[in-house]
Amino acid sequence: MQSLNAAVAERSQYSRRKASELIKAGRVQINGAVAMLGAKVDKKDEIKIDGEVLAPVTLKYFAFNKPVGYECSKNPEGKNPSMYQLLPKELQNLNYVGRLDVDSHGLVLLTNDGQWLQQLTHPKYEIKRVYEVELHKALSEDDQKKIIDGINLKDGISKLGLSGSGKKWTIEMRQGKNRQIRRTFAHTGYEVLDLKRTQHGNYDLEGIEERNYKEVNK
Repeated sequence: MQSLNAAVAERSQYSRRKASELIKAGRVQINGAVAMLGAKVDKKDEIKIDGEVLAPVTLKYFAFNKPVGYECSKNPEGKNPSMYQLLPKELQNLNYVGRLDVDSHGLVLLTNDGQWLQQLTHPKYEIKRVYEVELHKALSEDDQKKIIDGINLKDGISKLGLSGSGKKWTIEMRQGKNRQIRRTFAHTGYEVLDLKRTQHGNYDLEGIEERNYKEVNK
């Protein structure tokens, strides 16, 4: 089951917020009955706005190799361009699964399946993500142990799995705090020069050159 406002957003041009406003205004129907905010639907339910049927969408799943210098946002507020500019029009309505900041690159999954997105990003599912990191100086053994044991950030304890040596490390994590890797290393006195996501759950960058994408199976 899926929340009605999410289903409306998937089947139309409306955002979830706008969809909620339409539901509150009594303009949305489920199977002929006026819908209430908070209602749940599945794919076989008929949804109408002002009497017009919203066609069920074909669910899409893609993996994209994002370059440095592009925002994940569809409408970036700063000077940096959106990564969606690099995608064909038919993929520009998809949502990204796990944000990468503008200075990071690598794997970004894309979908219009809200449930799949939730399963891959909600902390309770503890989905593994893997990153390749280069630091501005070699990581000491003491700091390596501190990071593995956990660093106390403002929004909680950050724990990263580490393998590698010197300046180059592979990071495995199952949390999803904002800019977690960069903040964790900064806390111990290291600057991250390069950060690349190579794996998210069962998905990786195999066969995807930078700026390119491919369809994946759910």
